[in-house]
Amino acid sequence: MAARLGNTASKNILETAAGTGSGSLILQQGLEPGTRFTVSDISNDMLAMAREKLGKTADIQFDLADACALPYDDDHFDSVVSLFGLMYCEDKPAALREAQRVLKPGGKFLFCVWDRLEKNILSYNFYHKAARYFDGELPRFHKLPHNCASLDFLKTELELANFEAINITVVKKLAAECSARDAASSFITGTPFFYELQEKGIDHNKVIREMAEDLKEIFGENLKGLPRQALFVEASKY
Repeated sequence: MAARLGNTASKNILETAAGTGSGSLILQQGLEPGTRFTVSDISNDMLAMAREKLGKTADIQFDLADACALPYDDDHFDSVVSLFGLMYCEDKPAALREAQRVLKPGGKFLFCVWDRLEKNILSYNFYHKAARYFDGELPRFHKLPHNCASLDFLKTELELANFEAINITVVKKLAAECSARDAASSFITGTPFFYELQEKGIDHNKVIREMAEDLKEIFGENLKGLPRQALFVEASKY
């Protein structure tokens, strides 16, 4: 994403649904000096974490903003980007229309979403093992990260939002190495899965321990080289 963005010669960039800013930091490091970078999210708490990660510089602006109803003028940004954010938008067609609206003519919309759950082996195994805490049903949250995995859906909705030159690429990567416990902790404390456990009165620390053992049994103590798959999308406004 950072490499593609660097090729657009954009000087005024908006990131929507930035979350905690982990992706924003990577994007920031690849920007040309003097590029105006607006980082936005619907959550004040998320935005505070992003601000802490990226620090204070003159070229970065942090805005509380709903990707489905952006508070910016028409034809304002050279590029709009979203790293794994569209899946969490309640009204995805509205989010696409808003990205198109705030882009300048000739501007690029770049975003990525996770591919199907079964294409991401760690997530697949984690959520299927976690079903035992929910009477054999997969946690509700498991659907969210993978609900934009249809190429037909993405292409159709982008066309309806008046985007052109739509290009969707399947990206296959190997996950970075981490311990089974770190992986379990990330799934449980870093996602709404945590609140599902709270609703049922289940101790999340107990679940972390048990799920770490499950992952260790499947993949070993250190999880290394596990395949994951995403969709990278590039579209233009004319």
